[in-house]
Amino acid sequence: MSEISALTGPAVAQGYGFAKFEHVVDVGGGHGTVLATILKAHPHLHGTLLDMPSVVGGARTLLAGEGVADRCEAVGGDMFWAVPSGGDVYLLSHVIHNWEDAPATRILQSCRRAMAAEAHLLIVDRALPELAAPAPAVVDDIMIDLSMMTVLGGRERTASEFEALLTRAGLRLERVISLPIPDKLIEAVPT
Repeated sequence: MSEISALTGPAVAQGYGFAKFEHVVDVGGGHGTVLATILKAHPHLHGTLLDMPSVVGGARTLLAGEGVADRCEAVGGDMFWAVPSGGDVYLLSHVIHNWEDAPATRILQSCRRAMAAEAHLLIVDRALPELAAPAPAVVDDIMIDLSMMTVLGGRERTASEFEALLTRAGLRLERVISLPIPDKLIEAVPT
């Protein structure tokens, strides 16, 4: 995951317009590689990293090493129950694809409860095509989907499947943004 985060962080930091925001909450952000990259690229931002209590100690070390600890708080908690409030951007990077629909919806509902009316939610995950085609990128996505199902019990989703999840959680899909990596940035807002 650290190697993936090293690619994801720069892609998200450059691929999304963070200029109008002040506070990013990275939900399930591990040791904080993606959030640290975003904060370094956008010095006006502050951040909160949420992950399990056993993980956030390593996050504090990484955030300090990246020089952003003064602008970022690492919080131990469980994203299924509660997410810190106060963010204007909530980030779920490679989180939703780890879960089937019911637990994924619970995570999104936790985010929604924490979000103010004008906040935005960003999901970084692959977005499968609505129809499979015999193209190398599509075959790669399908193979990753099979791996997620068999190894973790999660799954990759199409944009319409993300939209259905978001709707069940009280969110509305705004747009799907292409990145220079295989993942997409799915942006949503409260309904």
